[in-house]
Amino acid sequence: MESGELVVSPVIDDCHDTEPGEDCYNHVVFSKNVNLPRHPGWYPGLHKNSGFFEIQAFLHEQQVCPKPCTQPRQQQKEVTRQRSAQESECVGLSPMEELVCTEQDQSIKENCCDAVPGSACYGDVDYAIKTLKEGLHPKWYPGLPTHASFAEVQAYLHNQKTLDSSRKCLLSCNVSAVAVAEKYAEEPCHTASKQTDSECYKAVLWVMSKGIRHHPDWYHNLSRASSFEDVQARLARDSDGACRNLHPCPCETARHGDACWKTVQWVMKVGIQNHSKWYPELNKTSTFEEVQARLHKDRHTKCKLSCKPAPWHDGPTGTEAPEEVY
Repeated sequence: MESGELVVSPVIDDCHDTEPGEDCYNHVVFSKNVNLPRHPGWYPGLHKNSGFFEIQAFLHEQQVCPKPCTQPRQQQKEVTRQRSAQESECVGLSPMEELVCTEQDQSIKENCCDAVPGSACYGDVDYAIKTLKEGLHPKWYPGLPTHASFAEVQAYLHNQKTLDSSRKCLLSCNVSAVAVAEKYAEEPCHTASKQTDSECYKAVLWVMSKGIRHHPDWYHNLSRASSFEDVQARLARDSDGACRNLHPCPCETARHGDACWKTVQWVMKVGIQNHSKWYPELNKTSTFEEVQARLHKDRHTKCKLSCKPAPWHDGPTGTEAPEEVY
């Protein structure tokens, strides 16, 4: 053994806060002072200010250290936050809805485990989030949007099939995230965006602004009133096109008078102004479709995923598409 090499301590089932003189203690100190600052990518979920026991907990998941008895402060905050969110999840429903909601929540809580830094699941979730945000391999995660939260991604991965069952994520304890992930997985889909699917996005806009008008025989059953998703679905069938096999997510923008429309109107007129903490991603300039898309994520919503309007539809009704859209 080379001089200075650290020896891996055997992992034990009982908890133990490592102490000076132990191999685990040396690992924690070395990770905190040397490896973590130099190679933060090796420690997903940790940062330069992570506490001693956060690092020990991470190394425990790597089978280097025993499980610390002192719960990391960050983990304590997360448990408190999730418990508070879950306790309010079923409030405000009808008696029957509250009963069903409570039973569902109890079933999830009895079979769940939130991924912790250092675990295989945490690494898989972290990788999926980074991959989606960078626009890489969207087909690996069909139906999963780039804005999905950590808990939603964990719940999504829990439902994915994997050859290595030992790496499969356990069910997230965030009951809202579990419900949202189920919506994402209802049908593998991915609506093209300018950031992640630029060629398909440009092709759809060309068809909407020029193709339908100048070549109607190429695009049967499409019209100037067709949604972005309608056009993408048509282009997805072309074997050599920019959108081949890229199927858009099913959508339906709420219509005047239905339950979802009324809820969207309330959020736009009252909710955003008086309850901004409920809708941190929305503001007074948010469009109807953006508000509906946000409500679609709610567990007990009646809102379906809103259809994506063409960029030039942000203006007054009847605004013409520009001759050049890209």
